[in-house]
Amino acid sequence: MKKTILIEKSRVLTRMAYLQEGELIATYIDSPFEPELQNKILVGQVDQIVKNLKAVFVDYGAEKKGLLHFAQIPEEYRAKLKQGLRLPIQVTRLNKGDKGNKLTAKVSMQGRYMVCLPFEPGISISKKIKQSALREKLKEQIRQSCKREYGFIIRTEAMTCSIEDFEKELKDLIQKADQFMKSKDYLSKGSILYEELPTSLSWIFDHMTMQDEITLICDDADYSEKLKEVCHQYGYTDKKLDLQVLTEKSNLFFVYGIQKQWDKLFERKIWLKNGGNIVIDCTEAMTVIDVNSAKAILSKNARQAILELNQLAIQEGLLQVLRRNLSGIILMDLVEMTEAEDREAAYHYAKKILETYGEKRTLVYPLTELGILQCTRSKKQLSVGQKLLEGCNVCGAREGRYNMLYEAFLLEQKLKNLHEQTMQRQLYIHCHERLYDFLIENDILKQLEKTYDMTLFLEKSKELQGKAFLCQF
Repeated sequence: MKKTILIEKSRVLTRMAYLQEGELIATYIDSPFEPELQNKILVGQVDQIVKNLKAVFVDYGAEKKGLLHFAQIPEEYRAKLKQGLRLPIQVTRLNKGDKGNKLTAKVSMQGRYMVCLPFEPGISISKKIKQSALREKLKEQIRQSCKREYGFIIRTEAMTCSIEDFEKELKDLIQKADQFMKSKDYLSKGSILYEELPTSLSWIFDHMTMQDEITLICDDADYSEKLKEVCHQYGYTDKKLDLQVLTEKSNLFFVYGIQKQWDKLFERKIWLKNGGNIVIDCTEAMTVIDVNSAKAILSKNARQAILELNQLAIQEGLLQVLRRNLSGIILMDLVEMTEAEDREAAYHYAKKILETYGEKRTLVYPLTELGILQCTRSKKQLSVGQKLLEGCNVCGAREGRYNMLYEAFLLEQKLKNLHEQTMQRQLYIHCHERLYDFLIENDILKQLEKTYDMTLFLEKSKELQGKAFLCQF
């Protein structure tokens, strides 16, 4: 299967897309204006102990205090738990709004072939490594090399690596864990104890295996060099890796035909090719996907037509889950199927779709008596909507309009196009007051002027008829 990863860098936003045979499967969004938290082990300080929740709130330098459950605290810290106690923490789940991020003090250090757990002794191994001799060989290698009571999880990727590469990574992780254990109790609140690869690079490697034919396409030369260096560290040779650098200002998502699919990530209603549609609503508790027959013709063989409609809806619904990076409880209200055989077929079809896309974070459960397909998906990052949308005062929707980060990105896209299509190098930008403040506070205007060789004049305006900005020569 041919896999492609597009990496589109800009001053405001980095967009990444994972494609299988040219079809968009998943996306990732990153911004220099948002702090990177999930790739670090930080020093936290217990701010409040809440026994009813069996948890503590921890101050680790972020705007909101994080939630740390007792079960996620190692024994050496749980025994002396009190207000003011300092302990190492990792962010396991990002939250938006009033909630702080979810934390763990049972920290881990990620490698390509294994994960080191400094506070959790024992060795576990991926179930996908079937050969008992190989399983024992890898475990024995860890026992011989690690004399401390560290735990390890051996990942599926270890199945295809050489013993030399496995041993090299093992020694590297042990060395990092030793250094971490020496310094963990002596640094101030908010200090960084350990830092892994940026989350964006981790996302890329989550979609790569040595067995794949994969192409990486990036529009930034500096990032491409960094990516190439890390790929070599992970064992990808130049022969194995097809890394292409396209430094033109053109939008990669347009060039590779996925911009329309990207734009649909902000739509509530998605039309299916048979005339049906799905409606996606994200609430605080769950995501609900409603399937409607709409313009679909169901008269000739109603039973077969309904099953096909539901299968189309399942495929598109699950694709939207992956593309939007939705998580938590996901319920899909299918068109009613009277036969148990059809309901079973729909369930197995959903499992097959996820397997085809290589999705491991999503679990599918059999349909309920009401014909609802149930899914759960573990949360790793915020969804597209949580990152790029905000509540709308007009319609009342939780994610009803673009936020200022995305409006700034759209402005940069406009400047890219003008830079390519015209010789004009002076531009007046009339913008909404909130966008004006965002651009000034983050010093974005100067960066855009330098990048696109333009002189930009920024003015506040209240006469934009619902738009965030207007560009004029």
